[in-house]
Amino acid sequence: FVLFSASAVFAASVARMATDELKASLGQEDLVVLDVRGSWDWNPAASKIAGAERVNPATVGTWSADYAKSQTIVLYCA
Repeated sequence: FVLFSASAVFAASVARMATDELKASLGQEDLVVLDVRGSWDWNPAASKIAGAERVNPATVGTWSADYAKSQTIVLYCA
């Protein structure tokens, strides 16, 4: 239960970006869009964000260091 509560608190503190704001930001050099959907959602998806990189959220420790802290990183799963 403690882990769930900590996750909920962390998620609540993460900034959110509206769809229109993301659309306006696409193409900016410091923007990184990461698709963190599981295969069961990603494979049948009718649309995907152009230029998004697909990463596995379960292996965040292996790819998170690839991105600079100065970059705007958008994770999406829907």
